[in-house]
Amino acid sequence: MSALKSSGLGKKFVLQTDVGRHPLPQPMRRTSKHRIDHNHGLWGFFDQDRSALMTPEALSKHGRAWTVAELRKKDFDDLWRLYWTCIREVNRINTYEMERSRLKIHFGEHEARLRLEEAQKTQKAIKHALTERWYQFESARELAMGDPEINLYANHENGEPAYLPSQGDVFESIEDASARKEAVRTS
Repeated sequence: MSALKSSGLGKKFVLQTDVGRHPLPQPMRRTSKHRIDHNHGLWGFFDQDRSALMTPEALSKHGRAWTVAELRKKDFDDLWRLYWTCIREVNRINTYEMERSRLKIHFGEHEARLRLEEAQKTQKAIKHALTERWYQFESARELAMGDPEINLYANHENGEPAYLPSQGDVFESIEDASARKEAVRTS
């Protein structure tokens, strides 16, 4: 068959345009035998719309990194949640990067790198804040171990006091102070 020589189908070849007795096959709907859990943890590797890629505009919409001064005010549970949020964010960005390199798409690299840097800065700040807390705890524990008035091994469930004031303590209890004031008034 040649368009230049104006040769079409040969005598032996007949182009059939009528399906005749046989109807065209209908495509079947693909149904999976597996049920998909829409709350599965692996969906954390994707954005809310569960797309494989994010646009550069969506990638550039992010906040700044947390500072160590801000994180010092947070309790351990908040720091733990924030750290795992950062881990999910880093994994999500790395998933987008792998998909982008697989498809040989070059848009969004700069935005993804900036977003990744902010998440990693927050992770470093959390580690810094927790390291500071650990050193402060160790310093306080060493001071308490050297103080005879502090019982580090007190069993609070059995009512053992952790603070054992010595007899010559300069602080007096509230009852003693009020009794002394009353005695001064009556005299």
